[in-house]
This record gives sequence, C-alpha cells and structure tokens, in this order.
Amino acid sequence: MEPIDPKTITGLDWPGFQALVTFLWLLVIFNVGFAGAMLFGQGVIPSLITTGHLPRGLGNYRPLLILLGFLSLAVAVFVLLNWFGSLPVVYEIYPTRLQ
Repeated sequence: MEPIDPKTITGLDWPGFQALVTFLWLLVIFNVGFAGAMLFGQGVIPSLITTGHLPRGLGNYRPLLILLGFLSLAVAVFVLLNWFGSLPVVYEIYPTRLQ
C-alpha cells in the first residue's frame, strides 16, 4: 500500500475544517437532546407518575417532550446532511481516496 501524500493545508481550508467540527458537535448535542427527551418522555415520567413520586399533572408534559425529541432528531438529521456536504474540504487535502 502506497503512502497517502496530503497537500499543504492553507488558510482557506481552515473554515471548512471548522464547519466539519462544528457540525459534529451540533450532531452530538442534538442526538443527546433526542435521547434525553425520549428517555424522560417515554420512561422516567410515566414510571415516576405510576409510583406516585410525581403528580399526575406532569403527565400532560409528555407529548411536549416527545415532540421536542422528534424535533431534535429532525435537526440532527439536517446537521448530518450538512456535515456530509462539507466533506469535500477533506477530499481537497487528501486527493487520493482510500480503496
């Protein structure tokens, strides 16, 4: 296997790398938001209401949490698609793709 020879990274390449890293952080944040909202909306709140540790009135907020979770998932998919769109900066640095 021949070594990969990257081209020199210039100042024009750094905003592309910044976008890649920003999209990855946003993806992590919105995925954790989706998981947390669904966990509380489907698991924790109903369980605590059933055992009597939370008042029944808090059960009214479950649909809002589930909606917030799905909204977070939709934003995470949008961020992931934008991340794929910003990958060409990597292919400019490494013109030879691995096979």
